[in-house]
Formats: sequence, structure tokens, C-alpha cells
Amino acid sequence: LLSQGHQMVHYTLTLGARHAGWQYPDGDGYAWLPLPSAMQVNSVQTYHAAGLAGIGLIQAGYTALAPHIQSGALVEVLPHLRPEPLPASFVVTHRRNLSPRVRVFMAWIEGLLKPYLD
Repeated sequence: LLSQGHQMVHYTLTLGARHAGWQYPDGDGYAWLPLPSAMQVNSVQTYHAAGLAGIGLIQAGYTALAPHIQSGALVEVLPHLRPEPLPASFVVTHRRNLSPRVRVFMAWIEGLLKPYLD
């Protein structure tokens, strides 16, 4: 439960859309806990900034926020309820006919993103 005065910052793709609340792992899926909102944003940068400003709780990707957690600017709550990482994939028409340029690009992107995807 949130103590009095603590609320969430809700992230949504469409401002004004109804937000379900706090998402958490529940068995083989996820469940939602409705929580009050201090504000609603549709920008990841604004979402992170609201959390850093202390406006409310945010539920965002760990990798992007890790430096802020390590510095003490943010405090992780409920680390045992982190969602599973999302998969990332390349979509190509035919893997066996990839041009050398596409293969080099895929290897470059994979190397570039690997620290953020582990």
C-alpha cells in the first residue's frame, strides 16, 4: 500500500486514456493493482523526470534507470516483482539471403545494444 501523499506517475501512449495502475507478475501472467495518479504522461523522458523529481512512483525499464538507482537519485521498491525482460528481434524476409551489409548492420546493432538487453 502507498502511504498517504504517495502516488504513481502513469505512463500512457494516449493522454487522457484510462490507466490500469501498477502491473506486477502474478503466476504465469501479470495482474494490475489500481493506484491513484499524481500525473499522467506520454513521454518516456517526462516519465523518468517525474520519478527523479519525486512526483510519484514510476514503473520503468531497469536498464535505463540503473545509473539513477546506483547514484541514489532513485530507490527501487519491490525488486522481487520486476517484470520479465521483453524480447528483441530483427525481422528479415529470408535469413539465408541476407546481404553482407545487413549481416554487418545486425552484428553492429547487437553489439551496441547488448549491455542494455542483458
